[in-house]
Amino acid sequence: INERANAQLIVQNMAMDRLNRTLYQKENQKKSDRTVLFPGRLGRHLTDSELIQAKRACEEERKREETDKKRTKEERRRKKEEKDRSDEEWKQRVAAYKNTIKEWESECARLRAEGVLRKNLPKRPGRLLRQEQSAILRDGIDEEGEGTGDETDIDS
Repeated sequence: INERANAQLIVQNMAMDRLNRTLYQKENQKKSDRTVLFPGRLGRHLTDSELIQAKRACEEERKREETDKKRTKEERRRKKEEKDRSDEEWKQRVAAYKNTIKEWESECARLRAEGVLRKNLPKRPGRLLRQEQSAILRDGIDEEGEGTGDETDIDS
């Protein structure tokens, strides 16, 4: 008895999901211009002033939507380029940091060979965090419209 009831519930749930999807699609269909131009599906004279105004409003709305799409597409492209540039800068900074660490290690090894105490060795160079890098880039872009050029230096 339980197996039948469970099977029936599963079938009912699948049917309800399907009905909900179709209802959602019907409720959220895009309305065409014709529904605005011919409300109530009644015939109209095409020279009626209200019809002409509605048509112009539809055309303006369509143009506004197109310009909004172009603007958002351009913003996405610009942000992607900015992110790519930031990632490239970060890679350069990491490579420069690795070189700095190698130089520091060799310097420490040389000083240790000379007999310098560990407490007197130079401190390990600090690493620039990615958040700080993005702040430097943002400040550089805000001030000059381009990068400042000193973002790749790691002398912190």
